[in-house]
Amino acid sequence: MSGILECPIDFATSVYRNGCTVVICNLKDRPDYLLCRVVNESSGLTSDADHVTYVARNLNNLSQYSNGKLEQNLLHVYHVVLAAYAPCGKQCSAELPNQYSLPESQLVTPPVNSFWSTHFLTSANSTEYVLLSHAFVLPSGTVTVRTSLLDASNPENYWQSTKNLPLQNNSTTKNGKLRIEAPGFEFSSNSNDSISTMVWSGSTDHYEYNLTVKATSRVLLNAGTGYFSWGNGNTSQWSLPSCQTSGMLTLDDQILQVDEERSMTWYDRQFGFGGVDSEFTWFGVHFPGSEVKASIWLSDNKDPAQHLRFATVRTDYGLEIVRFNVTIEPENAWTSPNSNYTYQTRWFLDFDNGDFLDIKSVRNDQEIYAKNSIFSSSPFTTVKGRFFGQKTGFALVDISPPTSLQGGNAVF
Repeated sequence: MSGILECPIDFATSVYRNGCTVVICNLKDRPDYLLCRVVNESSGLTSDADHVTYVARNLNNLSQYSNGKLEQNLLHVYHVVLAAYAPCGKQCSAELPNQYSLPESQLVTPPVNSFWSTHFLTSANSTEYVLLSHAFVLPSGTVTVRTSLLDASNPENYWQSTKNLPLQNNSTTKNGKLRIEAPGFEFSSNSNDSISTMVWSGSTDHYEYNLTVKATSRVLLNAGTGYFSWGNGNTSQWSLPSCQTSGMLTLDDQILQVDEERSMTWYDRQFGFGGVDSEFTWFGVHFPGSEVKASIWLSDNKDPAQHLRFATVRTDYGLEIVRFNVTIEPENAWTSPNSNYTYQTRWFLDFDNGDFLDIKSVRNDQEIYAKNSIFSSSPFTTVKGRFFGQKTGFALVDISPPTSLQGGNAVF
């Protein structure tokens, strides 16, 4: 790849990955100084990074490595430092030090393998809906498809469905791109990076949807790098909180055109080997008209002992991680007649920076339940308080009961 990067060096090496060429130089007179350049050949985007001490630590004694070792470590650098310029564009990484390639993470198949989207939809006739579409791919060759639809203007109107379905071709990819297909459901991408444009489609007894989601949102890397210890292992999670969304929603016999100027999608990708043995709650928080988005984890584990209370906050200028304490009250709970499980419906969060939030479900029953399937609650909530200069917002919450109550359907 000569000509891409020229400098007086002891060595230079490059690797082509995901439509990008990454080149690293080690300056002859500065053994501790590395210069990196990444070129997205499809977009022409070029970026340089120097004084990368993290890179230096991972490529120690470079001149002593064989070419194979150089490439292996260079790929690590690509995943950790330079994935910012994957073909999906700058918005997919926001120049943050994630520990893996986001496009490649769309295609991996670890034991915990979750693809999650909440679509905040406004129809052409100005009716607002909250649609959850979640695919949890299991090692058994099946996929649990969870979905719910809430009429935000009239929360009494609520529908939900969860099914365990055979995964078509027992694969989450086709021709090197993301494709999860099952009877009555599809989540796929025709983009080379499997992120830039994604399609969600599905049908239930009451509604159908066919939505196109474009990765126009800056990424939120949970815990700062998209990787953290969770329960009995490690998990990876990244989010695109406000993606452009278009398409159709059919409710009973009414076909609703989605107004893409007033609609958006929070896409959340979680995968890895970790899981918890107790209940966990996750909040995806929006503040309309603001760049502030928050992914908030409230999670407990008995063995090994772990109590997560942290928010990863996407701001105008990057990410911040803030600890919090939670207060819940017995009167703010609801017991499901289906699962007999008691869910919290309101949370008071007090953050270490002095901010606070009151998060409250718009209706009690937002459980997604079916016999012989995983059950959980995914409530749409209001958000009030003081948080990074914001006062009001909304959130989609996931409350997952302990795996011990899920029987043979446990996925963590």
